[in-house]
Amino acid sequence: MKAIVFAVGMALGLASCGAAGYKLTMTGASAPTAKPAGCEYSIFTTRPDRPYEEIAILDPEISTRAPSNVGEFKEKAGLLVCQAGGDGVITEINNVGMYTAAP
Repeated sequence: MKAIVFAVGMALGLASCGAAGYKLTMTGASAPTAKPAGCEYSIFTTRPDRPYEEIAILDPEISTRAPSNVGEFKEKAGLLVCQAGGDGVITEINNVGMYTAAP
């Protein structure tokens, strides 16, 4: 089962250490082993049709402009995804092409 991080569109003020304008809140029963910085992970714009486990929620801070392409998203969120041990991120692209929320 793959460990998935959800990216959501609004900052909820949940406690966590953030980087690059994001906050990461662990949600799983147990945390996967952290991966090294620059780890490989998948970006999903719809929920995958294979089994996965949600391990965290990634919230952009209100003052942060949402990324407009997958490369920019991976650059901004990658460190936190790797630290969380994520294999992928489920995100949503809004009507103006910004990566903003979980579907």
